[in-house]
Amino acid sequence: MHINFAYDILNKNFLDCVIEAKNKADESKSAVKMLSAPSQSEKILVIMDRGFDGLKMIEHCNRIPNLSYLIRVRSTKMNEIAALPDKELDTDLKFEVRRQSKRLPTR
Repeated sequence: MHINFAYDILNKNFLDCVIEAKNKADESKSAVKMLSAPSQSEKILVIMDRGFDGLKMIEHCNRIPNLSYLIRVRSTKMNEIAALPDKELDTDLKFEVRRQSKRLPTR
């Protein structure tokens, strides 16, 4: 079995859980399912590990009101992240998600 869960750190409470057969586990789909559940109007911070990285997950999180998120990503997974300096920093990354496979010229 493979388990993905949402846990409220402040209230020490499990909010949601998705259980799948190990051979059919898809962490990103499980996260989208949990994030799509109706939520309060309170601000939410979601912290995800490496299995949840990817442009589809980032775009999904960007569309949810009152949601801030932190996703641990391998530095070689996305060019925008690989280009960052190897030091501690705090910055917002802004980039467009497109369906085209060819790169657009840098502005």
